[in-house]
Amino acid sequence: MKKQYFLMAMAATMFAACSQTEVIDEVVDNSTPKAIGFSTYVNGQTRAENSNQGYTWDLEDHHTTFKVWAYKNVADAKVFAGDVVTYKVTSSDPLTYEWKYTNTRYWDKAASWYEFYAAAPEDFNWVLNENTTDKADDYFTLANYELKGDNLNKNGFDVYNNSFKTLLNDKDLMIADKKKVENANFYGNVHLEFIHILSRLNITVKKDSRVTDNVHLVKLDVVDLKNIGNFNEDHIIGTLADGITSRWTPADNYTTITYDKNEVVGTNAKYAVQALVIPQNADFEEVKLDGKDMNANPKPYIRIEYTITPTGGYAETFVAYYNLANAFGEASKIAFNEGWQNTLNITIYPTAIKFDANTAPWGDKNQDLTIK
Repeated sequence: MKKQYFLMAMAATMFAACSQTEVIDEVVDNSTPKAIGFSTYVNGQTRAENSNQGYTWDLEDHHTTFKVWAYKNVADAKVFAGDVVTYKVTSSDPLTYEWKYTNTRYWDKAASWYEFYAAAPEDFNWVLNENTTDKADDYFTLANYELKGDNLNKNGFDVYNNSFKTLLNDKDLMIADKKKVENANFYGNVHLEFIHILSRLNITVKKDSRVTDNVHLVKLDVVDLKNIGNFNEDHIIGTLADGITSRWTPADNYTTITYDKNEVVGTNAKYAVQALVIPQNADFEEVKLDGKDMNANPKPYIRIEYTITPTGGYAETFVAYYNLANAFGEASKIAFNEGWQNTLNITIYPTAIKFDANTAPWGDKNQDLTIK
């Protein structure tokens, strides 16, 4: 496939190390048919603004199903055609899981190679297209995928989450790079390496350590992010310098990501937003203090509402608006690129109203009176 994955050098080194340690030490018995099996891992969400914080590499921690397509070069035969592969228990003692599919296929020793394509999760309208210029180089498309604005932390603060599997609507879309297996390797599992094709937004909130009063985060909205897009793997992926990946074409349709629970804010940063984003540019726009100039030409922005309660005092609520690109320190745009995450760390540090005072001197009026 025509793919140019944008990976960090560190991640590439890790993946290379993984492939180097996968040594299969067994004698191949060509006389016995070997079933085609699968093993998987997910190459990590590349960082932007923070680390992956204990990222899990196992696909089953993200999705327990995927679809697979495969061809062998004997008469261009199709071996799998969007078949569902499921991570399931295969033994109870000891407890063992494997990736399983129905109607077992066996390696054909008459073939010189197989090619495998896969996408996760399975419950989406993945389309594997045949490349007209190179038949062996197929590519995925996905039409009008819509994110509902789900937030892992909608009901309260949490630590960094590796997986979005608990979301009801939004799914962490992944595709595997084409896997070509030569005849000499027709005995082991087909090892598929999946990548994220959406982007991710994280927002943390804390109060400054110098703030001794109670602070509550009442509500945080990320408004006007485009939430519908078309994906075409045959297009060339962009880079951060380009500002957007050309494999996604976002539509002019918008959503709001919301944190909506009155939660105490401490001096340790906690996550208020962890959400999936259609890859796009979030453009810069000047923001008035009341946010009223937002709606004429939608640009993604943040609305944050918080309450400060001095000890023994009354609670006062504050609302602030920030253009998203500006909040990230950008003067033109912030890019939400495919397979990348952007993390915004918010610190609440209000300035207290204080007084000092002095007295004005007496005004003088001098008049001489002579008594005779």
